[in-house]
Amino acid sequence: MSIEAVPFLILCAAMPLVALAERARPLRPGVAPPRGRTAANLVLAVCGWVVTPIVVPVIGIGAAFWARAQGLGLLAEVSSVWLAGLVAVLALDAMHWLRHALLHRIPWLWRIHRVHHSDLDVDWSTGLRFHPAEAVLSAATDAAVIVALGAPPVAVVGYSIATALLSVVQHGNARMPKTLAREVGLFVITPHFHRIHHSSAAAEQDRNFGNLLPWWDRLFGTAVEEPSLPPESMRFGVDGIGADAAGSVLDTLTDPLWSGEGPAPSRASRDASHTA
Repeated sequence: MSIEAVPFLILCAAMPLVALAERARPLRPGVAPPRGRTAANLVLAVCGWVVTPIVVPVIGIGAAFWARAQGLGLLAEVSSVWLAGLVAVLALDAMHWLRHALLHRIPWLWRIHRVHHSDLDVDWSTGLRFHPAEAVLSAATDAAVIVALGAPPVAVVGYSIATALLSVVQHGNARMPKTLAREVGLFVITPHFHRIHHSSAAAEQDRNFGNLLPWWDRLFGTAVEEPSLPPESMRFGVDGIGADAAGSVLDTLTDPLWSGEGPAPSRASRDASHTA
């Protein structure tokens, strides 16, 4: 088995475990038909998995091994693998924070990224719900940063595994003890922290951009620690995109083509409609 397959296997193992936790200790009742939206989210994930390696031939871990073989990158001459790995992980996570913030700030990027936010419920399958164009963009920017850094492959493997696991866990609709969430949340982004980012309120949706570490949001002033509504009654989704459109794979795939409207040009009106 190729080491490049390990993050994907971790992702596949996490999905049923988080789904079981959601059934055992559900946090918020769903508002959309569960089977339809889960199927749509899985189909979107498969589309991304199929398209991405065609458009970006060297991805993630493969890019790290290629850069190391070529002697490329800022960290190529660093003798300590531990130091180079730490710097690489921090740099990759900071890049993920910045990329995510730009996905919300730049209108044409938001049109792609709002596919992820248009889910009216947030659960394990939401972590798979990305437009193929965003999957390609993410893979390309990841590979570029990995090569530019000359990131040690072991660091990229570890970061990829953590990202795959947290992509499902962070979207989980399961209750988590508050004390545990508070303590873990000092070091790693928890479902409670990320759930706020999926709020339909722009003031919360445009916050909490981090991927693995919450420190970037806290450092740059984009962290919101508590939602305006109790987690059990939070509203998710994107204004103007209802359950039928959000649950349709075709509508979701073509949604970025139809409108330039998004939080950047219409934030005031969205906030007004939310508080009305």
